[in-house]
Amino acid sequence: MSIALAQPAVHSCYHKCLTLYFDRVFRKLTRTIGLKYEYAPVAGKVSGEVDFSLFPHAELDWNEVPPQFRGTHIIRDPRDLLISAYHYHLRTDEEWCAKPNPAHKNLPADVSYQQYLQSLDVEDGILYELNNVSGGIITKMGRWPYEDARVLELRFEEMVGHEREHFAKIFAWYGLPDEHMNTALEIAESLSLKKLPNNAEGLKHARKGSRFGQWREFFTPRITEVFKERHGETLIRLGYEQDQRW
Repeated sequence: MSIALAQPAVHSCYHKCLTLYFDRVFRKLTRTIGLKYEYAPVAGKVSGEVDFSLFPHAELDWNEVPPQFRGTHIIRDPRDLLISAYHYHLRTDEEWCAKPNPAHKNLPADVSYQQYLQSLDVEDGILYELNNVSGGIITKMGRWPYEDARVLELRFEEMVGHEREHFAKIFAWYGLPDEHMNTALEIAESLSLKKLPNNAEGLKHARKGSRFGQWREFFTPRITEVFKERHGETLIRLGYEQDQRW
């Protein structure tokens, strides 16, 4: 199969950062125009045999990516990510979360991540989430190589509500041939967040996932203090705050 792109395309994202939406767009597009797509490549490696790859947890070292690849990377205010993930993990039926998992070494063998979250009040639950799954995600986000010129950086807050406009930039960045551009944008529009009936991310357990600044409803002084101590510098680096006075 000959690759129709100028170079293989790679999208890196994080939990609660439009992963399902990008996956749907890439799946439908590659089926429609005859390209090869891979979700969550094994061992976090890119392949020149695949036209589109999606890494759902940004598990990709761009220092090891060949120079001919083009990438996109999306971030979200880490505070909103935390709150969205907390509520999602309270309700999801994903097995790793809803059933006891040996990977959660700080929990009893017969207690799942979700069960433990449900046993806590909201403040303690958010702090537990911050100390575990979401904290790890935010750390990865802070360590991403934002200076890599091969990667087009995207923001959740800018993309929601302007999906077609942003996918026009994304597909142009990837080098999608002009003859496929209209088809690609129609697909992105047909699957856009505003077309999904239940919630912004199309997840049956999700809340109002596209609301910006929802963290303000849940951050207590205690949560704020812990977050600033652990991830305050990440907020500044990512441009979500100018200093620690928030």
